[in-house]
Formats: sequence, C-alpha cells, structure tokens
Amino acid sequence: MTTHSTHRRAGTVCLLLVVLASACGCVALEGGGEKLYNSLTGVHTIVVAPVMNLSTTAGVDTIEVTNALASELGQVEGINVVPLGRVYQYLSQAGTTGVPGTVGNAEEARGLAQVFKAQATIVAAVTEYDPYDPPRMGLAVQMYTTGAVPPATGSAGFDPVSSSREAVPFPVTDDAANRPRDMIHRVYSGRDLDTKALAQLYARQRMADGSPYGWRRFLIDQRAFQRLCCYGVIREMLGEEGRKPAKTSIIIGPGAGKWPK
Repeated sequence: MTTHSTHRRAGTVCLLLVVLASACGCVALEGGGEKLYNSLTGVHTIVVAPVMNLSTTAGVDTIEVTNALASELGQVEGINVVPLGRVYQYLSQAGTTGVPGTVGNAEEARGLAQVFKAQATIVAAVTEYDPYDPPRMGLAVQMYTTGAVPPATGSAGFDPVSSSREAVPFPVTDDAANRPRDMIHRVYSGRDLDTKALAQLYARQRMADGSPYGWRRFLIDQRAFQRLCCYGVIREMLGEEGRKPAKTSIIIGPGAGKWPK
C-alpha cells in the first residue's frame, strides 16, 4: 500500500536531486513566456489560405510563410486549423480568381471556409520583405467568417475607414457582407526594439531549442524570422484576452540557463 509517508519521501528525493543539480550548475528555472488561447467568439476551426506576395521582392517563399502561419495558428489553444494539404488540393481544382493557387476575393474566402465546415478563413499577404540583416517583413492578415459571427473581442476591432488605406490582400469595400471581421497589418524589423522584445518572448516558448544564438536566432535565421512575424500578427489578433502566462519549467542538464540569452 502506498502511504502519505512514501509520497513525502519520494517528493523529498526529487527535490534533493534538483538542489544537487542546481549546485552543479545543471538546473535552471525558465519562464515559459505566454500561452495563446482562442479569444475569437464563435470561431473554432480556421482555414489558412495560401499567402500572397504583394511585396516588390520576388524571392519570397510564400509556401514557407503559409506553413509558418498555419503552424503558429495551430498552436493556439482552442483553435483547429484545416490541414494545408487539403486546402491546396481543393484550390488546385476549384479554379479561383485572382492570384493562382489561392482565393481571389472575400466571397471566395468565405466559401473556402464553408467547404471545410470552418467558421473562418485567414487570408494573408507579405507586403514588404528584406531578408538581410536587419531583416524586415510586412504582413497583412484578414479574417473572413462564414456567418453572422460577433465582432472580434481579441484585437482593437475593425475600422473600415483606416483599414481601407492599408496594404491588404483584398480591398475593403462599402459592402458590409464582404468586409473582413478583423484585419491586421504590421511591419516587423530586426532593428526595432518592439520586434526584439517579441523575439525574446517567442524564444521563451521555444526554449527546448539549444541554439547558441539564443533569442537572436529569430532575427538571424530567415525562416525563424518569418515564424516570428506570423506569431506576432496572431498574438495581436487574439488580443489581451488570448494571452496567459505559461508555466515555469525546470531545465536539467548542461545547457540549463543558456536559453534564451
């Protein structure tokens, strides 16, 4: 029979091991940064349409950006993302308008969500891109819903006047039925303090990666920077209601305390 005394002894042994490892410099307590949660009322399943390139840089790998956006969105608690393979297969046969291989307007975006029985489609575009140090990337995201879903509670809300002046995947019209529920356009630069702070926050959620560059990896590696930008727009779309502190983790081993720097 397992007794309370046995549990106490086991707990004491575990604590002693952690203390001994700490004395040897092999353990560290790492903050987990933030955990993102779904704050989008009425939206649980989302389709990510293939990302468009509206920048002047022809070398943008939109497939990689699409993968990053879908991957980061899929890590939000309470949100399901339709597999990209199914989306690509459908679009290759659907014959949409606009940019080949993706949706061409707001109506097609809403229709894509209906095909997969989702509540919304995310349409995104790279508006500017420079991969060289310091990297720079502009990302515009619009969310189109299938029905009368309440206004977004996460972000600051949708302003059709100011939004019509921004670089966006689809033009904003006076037709309320074809307006996105929410829209965000941000430019991230490795030179800006806000982007560096975002990279440090993001790195704390990826602390299992033992990169010698620490959080700076997300400002050096091209694909890592793209993921950071996708994380940034998703985090902003969810707003304060979608952010909660993550749990602190105990890291044991030679690399304890080395990530992030």
